[in-house]
Amino acid sequence: MRRGRDHNSATFISEELARQNLTRGLNAPSAASKSLWALHLAHGHVQQLKDSSNVTPAGLKVILEFYLVWQQLLIDPEQSIKTDLEPIMTKLKTLIAESDPSFSSDERCEILLEMAAVHYQFFEYDKADDLIKKASDECNLNIDLTGMMGKRTRFQQKTIAQLVLVHKDPSISVGPQLPPDSDIPQSCNLNDDTLLEEIAITEDGTARVDGRTLTPCQLSCLLWIARHEAATHRHDVLIHERCSPFLDTVIAARRHWSIQAAALLARAELEKGRGRHVDRACVQSELVVKLQQGVEDTVDVKDRLPRTAHILSCGLTPFWQSSVLLAEILKSLGCTSEALLILERLEMWDGVIECYKQLGQMDKAETLIRRLIAEKPDDSMLHVFLGDITRNPEYFLKAIELSGDRNARAHRSLGHEALKYNYEHPHVWENYMLLSVDVGEFSQAIQSYHRLLDMNKRGADDDVLELISQQILRREAEISMENEEEEKAENKKVKEEMIKLLARISANHQTLSSKTLRAHALLKKPKTLNSESRTEFEKYLQLMEKSLAAVNGKLVWPKEEKLAVEVVETAVRLAEDRLELAKFVASETSVKEVIARNPYMSRP
Repeated sequence: MRRGRDHNSATFISEELARQNLTRGLNAPSAASKSLWALHLAHGHVQQLKDSSNVTPAGLKVILEFYLVWQQLLIDPEQSIKTDLEPIMTKLKTLIAESDPSFSSDERCEILLEMAAVHYQFFEYDKADDLIKKASDECNLNIDLTGMMGKRTRFQQKTIAQLVLVHKDPSISVGPQLPPDSDIPQSCNLNDDTLLEEIAITEDGTARVDGRTLTPCQLSCLLWIARHEAATHRHDVLIHERCSPFLDTVIAARRHWSIQAAALLARAELEKGRGRHVDRACVQSELVVKLQQGVEDTVDVKDRLPRTAHILSCGLTPFWQSSVLLAEILKSLGCTSEALLILERLEMWDGVIECYKQLGQMDKAETLIRRLIAEKPDDSMLHVFLGDITRNPEYFLKAIELSGDRNARAHRSLGHEALKYNYEHPHVWENYMLLSVDVGEFSQAIQSYHRLLDMNKRGADDDVLELISQQILRREAEISMENEEEEKAENKKVKEEMIKLLARISANHQTLSSKTLRAHALLKKPKTLNSESRTEFEKYLQLMEKSLAAVNGKLVWPKEEKLAVEVVETAVRLAEDRLELAKFVASETSVKEVIARNPYMSRP
């Protein structure tokens, strides 16, 4: 009886001992994680299962799910977990490919999605995408993303194409509409005076997918498709429009607690940077985080167990990761003090330091970290944080020493400091520029690009230039409807800096790609055409002509779909804008000149 108690309670296993045993090197479970003793006990059983000579298919599924949970608890991706899981996943993939009778169709779908979640944890998006597609086939997901005419705002007069989900094969029968579950997280409304709560489709919508007819596996697949789109098209200006149809379909189903919560959090993640959506993102993420922690939850604890169904296959994040999302949204809204409290409870000290920095209270941050170092002098990460605060490289070196040269964050921070001591080293500036682009600090990226040009160590990097230009234009479009004058002024400043950079590159006779030339043109385009902006508008048209000439000069463009689309889109846009200029000049001769200079317009 004593042995049975050992394996079913935390009486004989301390939480601290469990945390130590589940830590790999410097990679420890999140400070906010709870009941680690249970996972520690499970680890022993899973290890015995792995070491057995004949593991059953059900045993392989248990091992996969255990390691997935363990990885979700850790702060960083753990290579040893990936190594241990690779042979397990190979066996499971083989069983699924052979349609092994040990698993039902739904179980095969869930296993495929759980393996996709593993690859997602290690940023292996291509492998995850392959498994998501196989899972979609396994559960017979019959969907396609297409456009239908509709309205997005209350005052919209003309209908325009809106992305919606439809049945790919209308001949396949659709299941009955299932009622919503009683225990489900509430979906918050936008409550916006301009945007509609949902897109109003004006044409026949019978082909649209109704989430209430989908199975849990199909709903989970929709979630993963949206998640993959968001991860792999992070800088796409239309990413919100591309992902929303999938998430809205899942949310409309109002079934399965974990799936609904995951969909609501994914929607909040998409909306956190959008002016008219960010308020809902804040309220929604706060509601889900409270339910995950059992705060203000009207359902008895004993009745919450069914919520764990599909929790791994749908990719619901632990509550501390959801809390980080809430903190990010609060900071974007200027509620930095509230975000600070959340991050302090989670013991995410780098986020705490960033909040103190925004509040102009770095002295408090330093006091906090020094107190923590006094309590845990051998914690290398605390020395890294102190180095970030004081900008003293000695603390990074101390962290490297304490960690046995295994603290990657210390090396990275020390590399930022290298700018002070290796000002003339082009590789340092190269890394700094790419890092600035990754974190969205485009003003710093532009300055780094100028520095590389000064050293004659940089040509025209079309990918970087196009990405920065697109993000500036996207941000400009997002804040155009808002009254945040400070944000508008900041974006305008970055836009002007980017125009100067592109002008400098062009002046150096460096060849720019058609896409970069087009981005340069769009940055230069005046918002309105009038007598004062006519000259700038004509310069914009000249750049657009160069863009068209650059892509048209590739003789293979009629045979390559992407190039052909780029040629047509650029030509049509150029033609429309030249017509606009011609009408402004009000000259019949000008109109004829436009048609003559754009032969694409006269073709049927």
